[in-house]
Amino acid sequence: ANVGGQRNGTQAAAAQYSADITHSRLRPVIAALRASRWRYDKRVYNALARAAMPCWLGQKEEMTIADVTAALSDDPAFPAEERAELLRLL
Repeated sequence: ANVGGQRNGTQAAAAQYSADITHSRLRPVIAALRASRWRYDKRVYNALARAAMPCWLGQKEEMTIADVTAALSDDPAFPAEERAELLRLL
């Protein structure tokens, strides 16, 4: 129970922090990703982290759909079919 509680707390904290840097138009996209088969795919989280990095470094205020699109488009971890499926969610 403790582990689950910690995981939920960590996820809640991450969601709150992400909401602070996530452009309002990107929030429903992130929600759709979390509700999709991509929910636990580390490649998606890595791409989102790359898109968020300029915000975390103080270089930008918000992560946008364009930032996530660029991160996914340039990611060799996704075969073309998977990349196209993800980009359609955006």
